[in-house]
Amino acid sequence: MTDVPTKPAYLISTLRSLHPERLGPFRQAVRPLTTKAGAEPLAVGNPSLHVLEGEWDHDGSVLVIERYPSMEGLLAFWNSSEFQATKKLTVGFVDVNFVVAIEGR
Repeated sequence: MTDVPTKPAYLISTLRSLHPERLGPFRQAVRPLTTKAGAEPLAVGNPSLHVLEGEWDHDGSVLVIERYPSMEGLLAFWNSSEFQATKKLTVGFVDVNFVVAIEGR
């Protein structure tokens, strides 16, 4: 029997910081969780984001792309009680436009 290689998964989100100076506790708490989940930050864009085609209606937002070892691992991280509790530290400080997870090749 041949082992099927695990495909990476990508978490793609856009958000707008309402009070970036208040996000320190979130950043400190989330870092060990993403490290434990094997996340690799690939890109954070704004103002480096360039719309090449179509329309981008998220002015003032940051686009974030992270790679995880697998979709299973990404979802386990996202749905964990630790992350859900940590995410509450952003309430009132961040407007989330969208968060999507997609399996890579």
